[in-house]
Amino acid sequence: MMDAMDADGNGTLSAGEVTQGLEGHGLTPEQKAAVWQVYASDEAKAKYKAAQAVGAGEQYILMLPMLDADKNGSVSTKELESAMNGRGLTQKQQAALWYEYASDKQRMNYEKAAEYGLESAYSEMMRYADTNNSGTLNKDELRAWLDSTGLDRAQKAFLFSLASTAKNPYE
Repeated sequence: MMDAMDADGNGTLSAGEVTQGLEGHGLTPEQKAAVWQVYASDEAKAKYKAAQAVGAGEQYILMLPMLDADKNGSVSTKELESAMNGRGLTQKQQAALWYEYASDKQRMNYEKAAEYGLESAYSEMMRYADTNNSGTLNKDELRAWLDSTGLDRAQKAFLFSLASTAKNPYE
């Protein structure tokens, strides 16, 4: 089975090759995770442990083949969303998985939002508010997304301030 997993034929197995190769062999999620961890990088193992801490470890392993679908060496928000869709993840699990792929600044802002119980709202805003798919959030996108939520004005003002330096329409 291990030889068949070496998709690129270079004689070594990456965590991605192992993830792909483990499908269809009748292994339990726990068995898949154990084999995968032998080949995973320290960074990937840390992300798995964070997912496992919120009960999403199995889903993380199953998502791996879809992460970095374009093979450019990084995971975009769109790739992460695509991988999370249909997995039955709770908002908390989705927020925790998003956090693992967030930038340092986004993580810092997520932690600020968590102090007020708004970490899920922050991660959703960062994932869904970019309606023009530019990779950045403009004032209009932020306002439209925030206005679609059930958040109060103070919560909207706070979240807006985390995502933009523009004049805050909620203050």
